[in-house]
Amino acid sequence: MQGPNIKRLYYSTVEISKMLHVRPYLIRKWESKFTFLNSVKKQSGRKLFKPDDLEIVKKIKRLKEIGYTDEKINEIMINEDISIEEVTIKPTYTNKIKPFIEEISRELQTILKILNNHTF
Repeated sequence: MQGPNIKRLYYSTVEISKMLHVRPYLIRKWESKFTFLNSVKKQSGRKLFKPDDLEIVKKIKRLKEIGYTDEKINEIMINEDISIEEVTIKPTYTNKIKPFIEEISRELQTILKILNNHTF
């Protein structure tokens, strides 16, 4: 039998790292870059994050995954009118991917033509 669902007051960097599949050094790096991400430092020197900070790390990770720069992430996170659900892949990011995909498609078509014309 499980006990009651207890809400955590703090999470360590390692715990957040494991939950979000992010290296601990990235969380520390983001904390130094983004002023809105603040840990609580214990007397032992161990840094702990509040549940709200966990949500912030989730948002930073998502924005990084879709290609946003640190400057743009700062702008989005400081502007509270924008929710993470409203953020989509940047057109510039998709513009970088599209030519690469088209090039791969052309290469595959060439290979298919060669294979169709070749007798084994």
